[in-house]
Amino acid sequence: DSIVRSAANLIVTNSSAGNFTEIIDQEKLFACIMCDRSYKNKSSLKTHLRFECGQEKQFKCNVCQREFNYKHSLRRHVFNIHKEFLD
Repeated sequence: DSIVRSAANLIVTNSSAGNFTEIIDQEKLFACIMCDRSYKNKSSLKTHLRFECGQEKQFKCNVCQREFNYKHSLRRHVFNIHKEFLD
C-alpha cells in the first residue's frame, strides 16, 4: 500500500491512492494532501481519510439530527446530551 523511506530528516511516503505526500517533520510522518492535517501513524491518516477529510458525516443522532464523523462521538453526545433517551 505504501512505502516509507527515511533519509536524514526527509520522509517520503508513496501510496497508490495518492493520499500521502512528502514531508520533513519527523514528529508527524504522514500528511494528508487534501488538508493541513498530519499524523504520527499511518493508521491515523487512514482513519482521517475514511471518516473526516472530504467525507460526509456518517453517524446521525436520532433525537436531534446532529451529525458526527465517528460512532464514539455520537455515543458520547447521546450520553451527555440525551441521557433521558437511554434505556
